Amino acid sequence: MEIIAEEKADVVITDIKMPVMDGVELVKRLSATDKKPKIIVLSGFDEYAYVRETMKLGAADYILKPVNKKALLELLEAMGKDIEAERIKEAERKTLAEKVPSGMEMLNCPERELKNRKIIEQAKEFIKKNYSHELSLKMVADHIYLNASYLSDIFKKETGTNFTDYLLGVRMGEAKRLLSQPQAKVYEIAEAVGYDDPTSFNRAFKRYVGISPTEYKKMAD
Repeated sequence: MEIIAEEKADVVITDIKMPVMDGVELVKRLSATDKKPKIIVLSGFDEYAYVRETMKLGAADYILKPVNKKALLELLEAMGKDIEAERIKEAERKTLAEKVPSGMEMLNCPERELKNRKIIEQAKEFIKKNYSHELSLKMVADHIYLNASYLSDIFKKETGTNFTDYLLGVRMGEAKRLLSQPQAKVYEIAEAVGYDDPTSFNRAFKRYVGISPTEYKKMAD
């Protein structure tokens, strides 16, 4: 942890099983730091449950052992491009912040309308890719380098709904699609759309659709 902090590491490669602190705990601690490095987890076939846990905690990807050198290099190259793109976006964000007004004045500038639409497209794309994990407005805002309060304002203005309701709609839409598949199990679908607790998923689905997931599945079958 000390070396990672001192070196300001962009990428950390960790095993699952290690003495003193295992890979799951390491990923958890690194994900809580201000500068979150991208984390690659090395795993055996029998450790996939641990891999899933690290992915939920913030790991970027994993590679099965024995490690294939070509696969590792390709993954590192892809991460390098992502890191460079993030740095460019951060520089653009800082430049933009220096040039444009803030707060509600920013919302009402005609020249900002196109920019706001692009921001919402980015937010929707991020939600689409990450709805199956724990997801908050702040996480989306951080991804596109915006203040969460500002994103909330323009999200409501551009979509006509708030972030929470939009995310729920995305999750429930995917849940209905999965429930139409004959072999799908409700608890698996709950996890697939971002619910660790099947009971919470059942309640949310019934409030949104009007019937329980089980009843919906029977109708779909």
